[in-house]
Amino acid sequence: MRVLLVVCAGLAAACTRGEKPVYERVNLELAGNDDASILGWAESDVKAQLEAALKAERFVAAAEVKEPKNPWRIEAAVGLAEVRANDPDAPSKASVGLVLSRRGDDTDREIVGKGTATVKGQSLDERRDAARAALELALKDAASGAALLISLLTKTDAELVALKDERAKELALSLLAERGNPAALEPLLEKLKSDDLDQMRRAIGGLLSLKDLRAVPALIEASRARDDTFQREIVFALGALGGDEAEAYLQIIADGHDLPLMRASAQAALDELKARKAGGLNRRKATP
Repeated sequence: MRVLLVVCAGLAAACTRGEKPVYERVNLELAGNDDASILGWAESDVKAQLEAALKAERFVAAAEVKEPKNPWRIEAAVGLAEVRANDPDAPSKASVGLVLSRRGDDTDREIVGKGTATVKGQSLDERRDAARAALELALKDAASGAALLISLLTKTDAELVALKDERAKELALSLLAERGNPAALEPLLEKLKSDDLDQMRRAIGGLLSLKDLRAVPALIEASRARDDTFQREIVFALGALGGDEAEAYLQIIADGHDLPLMRASAQAALDELKARKAGGLNRRKATP
């Protein structure tokens, strides 16, 4: 009897760990005006493929569950890379951004899936086949990332820190930052040195969640030799993070930057920082 109880307890724990994520709705849009014509698919066709990819990762629709508990809402945006006429050998690329949210959780969970496929010829059909293949890979990548992220939500900080898989580590880093764990600071600062702007933006989002003022010098350094758009993102990130060093830097930009838009952006971030410092404005939830 004792052995039987131990086995049953183990099975119950395994079932809990392997619980299937439930979603109540999926909304999807194609980001590009020409994406539907390039693919030869409507948004409804792509949505059906996303739902199939989610099902393959053990997601279950709430309608199929007797008593769904706090199901996820999934917003998806699909984009295809622009094909340049002067580069006929360029592969077809697709990206899928998923935002997962649910009641009682004020943090939107974002996952990006990517796919690349070789274009075998210059005909319309061959380019369409490549675009579809890239999109299918991106949908699968996004769905697997969403399943992985949800599986990490119940892990302790120690378990997150101990993860070895690269994608799991990336997701764990954002969760550690969200929980205010200082172990996330150095890895996030290191990612600011990347040449990949998407990776840098994710690092900035993590640092804003962490709210550690030691990130201010690294954010200022990260803005150097970058385009105006990225510099404005840094400006607003510094305004959201706050601190004396961020305030001083924003004042310099507001007073003396060559571009009027940068001066205006810095002044807006500075005004918000000062208002919050004076207690007249709640800290805003900012993601660049």
